[in-house]
Amino acid sequence: MRHQSLNRAGSRRGNQGVRGISLLEVLVALLVLSIGLIAAVRSTGLTAANALRLRTQMCADWVGQNRLEMHHARADWLEAGMQPAQTERQCGQDFVVSEEVSDTPSPLARKVDVHVSLKDDPTAKVVVQGYLTRRVRQPWEAPL
Repeated sequence: MRHQSLNRAGSRRGNQGVRGISLLEVLVALLVLSIGLIAAVRSTGLTAANALRLRTQMCADWVGQNRLEMHHARADWLEAGMQPAQTERQCGQDFVVSEEVSDTPSPLARKVDVHVSLKDDPTAKVVVQGYLTRRVRQPWEAPL
């Protein structure tokens, strides 16, 4: 006769067919779960870093476009060469703006490269290009 143990209710139960989860199986499952969670956290961190970088790049682009539009609105005619760097604040960040003005084949136009970088990180740079045109005053017009 086979030895059978009693369960809490007092009934006899055999050991055949009863199988639990071993400690090794639990550890393997936890390892797989932790690898998946680490990958998810890393992915979230990379996404947040990329979003911040894109926001900074967009703000730097706005600074460069604003500078070009300011020159257009004032009808500025800048001398060829590097203009002194200035600091501008946009999106809660300080940007350093420098302009490189070069001549074009037309004496009535100049190319402007606006270099924008973060004050804290000058290696990350955005360059916005545009052109300034010199308005020719007609003889019948009043002086500007």
